[in-house]
Amino acid sequence: MGIRETVHEQATWTYGEDYMVLKDCTHSEILRDMAEGIEVKLNWKVKEVAYSDRDSLVTVTSTNGEVITAERAIVCVPQNILKDQEVIPKP
Repeated sequence: MGIRETVHEQATWTYGEDYMVLKDCTHSEILRDMAEGIEVKLNWKVKEVAYSDRDSLVTVTSTNGEVITAERAIVCVPQNILKDQEVIPKP
């Protein structure tokens, strides 16, 4: 987490021994702030995620054939989709 995110977290959370409480904002607002300047694709159906040791790049291919290549990628996939091999991870 960067300085901006740490400051935002400290300003919007109340800390206690066993709890954290959001004050005057939502999880979506926190995530939107943290994602500022980053390309985020929602509801983008992934077919394949491949990592190349040679290039140190991640290639993500959608079900419609669109391809994104990046140094890093966060792909959130429900467990049943992975189990059914609807998304193919390639190390």
